[in-house]
Amino acid sequence: MTKKNALEEGRRLLEAGQPEEALALLADLVDKQDAAIGVPALDMAARAAHALGRLEEAGTFFRRLRDRLKALFGERHPHVAAAQENMARLAQEQGRPDEALTLGREALSMLLEARGSDHEDVARARLNLSTHWYALKHYDEAEQEVREAMRIWEARDGRRSRHVATCLNNLGRLNEERGELRKGVQLHAEAASIRREVLGDDPETAFSLGNLGVAQLVVGDFQDAFLSLGQALTCYERLGLQDSPDALAYRTNLDICLEMMAQHQA
Repeated sequence: MTKKNALEEGRRLLEAGQPEEALALLADLVDKQDAAIGVPALDMAARAAHALGRLEEAGTFFRRLRDRLKALFGERHPHVAAAQENMARLAQEQGRPDEALTLGREALSMLLEARGSDHEDVARARLNLSTHWYALKHYDEAEQEVREAMRIWEARDGRRSRHVATCLNNLGRLNEERGELRKGVQLHAEAASIRREVLGDDPETAFSLGNLGVAQLVVGDFQDAFLSLGQALTCYERLGLQDSPDALAYRTNLDICLEMMAQHQA
């Protein structure tokens, strides 16, 4: 098998949900001097290791990828920024939020230099950065980044668009953390409405409906919560995801909602 064919087979295995087989094939390609082989092999090897839960190994591949990209394109190229964002997300998963924040802020700085303040890559980087601020409980900084990302996407795609819905969902969570629960309900409601309109039956739609239901449950709007959680579970069922962790969690919240409704009727 040629190196190019091996790379394509590794890609196919990874996309087919066979990360272990993909990684075994890609491991022989990551050191190739030909950038057309070595660079994508490093990226896919990192993703395969991540899918297998081998986070330290994934981190090693991502660092090697970033360093290879620096050598090819320069220290602050957008490709380097993208690799660094992957490193930041991995650091967050490994419980190192301060490191994630540092990596994410540097990636954003690179993209602002290269792309300008209104590029979609900058919006994505700001949204990623907001999750690192959120993990550190710096909610004002997290909100600022989310709102900047939303400004970019709203200008590009309009208010009722997929990325704006993601921002609204995240703003809902931020308001909940601050104790601004009614505001959180409003934001989750708009996010769910947009996702239903734009995406239809989709995991993101079900997730938003579930988040809305939980927010309504917390503020005591039990009838509304019952409807939203029921809609979320119906969506998961139509998608064949009724046993997913999120669906099971929302089913538990629906049971709690039913108990609370019974208590109030007694």
